[in-house]
Amino acid sequence: MLEIVIAYINQKFLNEDIFKGSQFFTLAQQVKENKTVEETQEVIFPAQYDSNDELKQINFDAKKGVGYHRLTSTVTSSTEDADESGCEDSLTIEYPLKVVFSANKDFLTTKNDSAFTDLKIAETIQNLLVVSGDRQLTSNLTASVVTISPTGYDIDKYSVWDAEYTNIDNKVKWDRVLISVDYTVSIEAPQHCFNDFDCTKVCIPTFNF
Repeated sequence: MLEIVIAYINQKFLNEDIFKGSQFFTLAQQVKENKTVEETQEVIFPAQYDSNDELKQINFDAKKGVGYHRLTSTVTSSTEDADESGCEDSLTIEYPLKVVFSANKDFLTTKNDSAFTDLKIAETIQNLLVVSGDRQLTSNLTASVVTISPTGYDIDKYSVWDAEYTNIDNKVKWDRVLISVDYTVSIEAPQHCFNDFDCTKVCIPTFNF
């Protein structure tokens, strides 16, 4: 289900003029490796599965912008008992995520506006992450309710780097933006929808007269 939601979010980004030509990956993850032959230092970096299903470190060199999503903490769930109709229990799952994005300072077309590039991109992403009651998304997931809610952002490239990398020198140049926006995806659906991505079963309500 989360794959469908992230694809939906990425399409929203790419529909915006300022993100034309940018590349947004799907779900990335932090990878741990040993940096030296002696294996004395562990490094951590964000990576994305490539076309060969191998994890590759994400490269921020693209001028037009590169972004990715990743889970930030434990996914939580809660259930709601079936109602009197006899339909199965409803399950709500909440995914805590962040989107990380980097681009050159001249990413925006407005001249002499580099001082505000970080802020404008973060606020644009945050606004696009406000989603509630989208019928098409809800229908695609065969869910009851789908909400996407931003919870904050960070435009300090140094703290963003430190949250994504460990024991790797900051390679973001002064003329590049590196921001992150935290958000939560909440999906409420019948329990079987979360099993093997199968949401084809139909509940036939029963009524007591």
